Amino acid sequence: MMHSDLETVVRAVAKKLNPEKEATDIQALSGGFAATVASFRLGEETLVFKYHGECEHEDPCVAHKEVALFEFASQVGIPSPHMVQSVSVPELLDYDALILSYMPGEGCRTITNYSQAGDQVAIVLAKLHSQKPPNYPFPDINNYWSQYLPDDVSAPKSKNMCALHADLWFGNCLWSNSEVVGVLDWEDGGVGDPMIDLAKATVEASAFFAPHLFDIMPQVYAKHSTHSLENLPIWQLAVIIKTKQSLPNYGFDAKKEKIAWDQLEQDEITVRKRIDGLTQC
Repeated sequence: MMHSDLETVVRAVAKKLNPEKEATDIQALSGGFAATVASFRLGEETLVFKYHGECEHEDPCVAHKEVALFEFASQVGIPSPHMVQSVSVPELLDYDALILSYMPGEGCRTITNYSQAGDQVAIVLAKLHSQKPPNYPFPDINNYWSQYLPDDVSAPKSKNMCALHADLWFGNCLWSNSEVVGVLDWEDGGVGDPMIDLAKATVEASAFFAPHLFDIMPQVYAKHSTHSLENLPIWQLAVIIKTKQSLPNYGFDAKKEKIAWDQLEQDEITVRKRIDGLTQC
């Protein structure tokens, strides 16, 4: 969606919310690879417009699923947006748009203490996995990640099925002084092995921020969770393979992409050794 189109849509959505007021200070925000996201002012209130667009064609429940996960996250003490209203503008949008509460915070480039940030994300995941998932027909995330495992590695049997964010890396958090103050972009979530969430977080923290977090974050998670880490290396392998395939889409410059690739290669060697150790036990 072009910026001029985005402004037109947000102004139309704002009129649906309050015909007496105009949307002002419309700012495009990062919303992942698919969603269109913008903040705007409506009177004295700052709100967020989120439109999943073509994602809803592929998964008609994506918006409802994300809202269900917002609510669950808040219940377990994870700061997340809440839905203000779903708005239909059929003359401009094929699907309803979500209007969300605005959460102040900074992006991951403002992190100055990666160890503290890694601890924070590990603790957030432990909280998320601490409660039984809500009664909602979430997709099984195990099925998605199993497809990236090589033929010689079988998907592990999951002893517990937890609510998953499924993309909880530093870039999907809001930060203040290297502390998580908000968790965003729950549309990829579902239920599955909690180690999938931890695998995604550790692989991307290692490749994109600080390699030592690959082993430190699971240690912190284990202190705050009763879930076994046994399946972690297998899911880390799946995430590494998928991340290597997708790396050109991250938009890094050539130098950073090379650093990330080399770290992914190193971490793949590490997890393959750990998987071999599991199969020999």
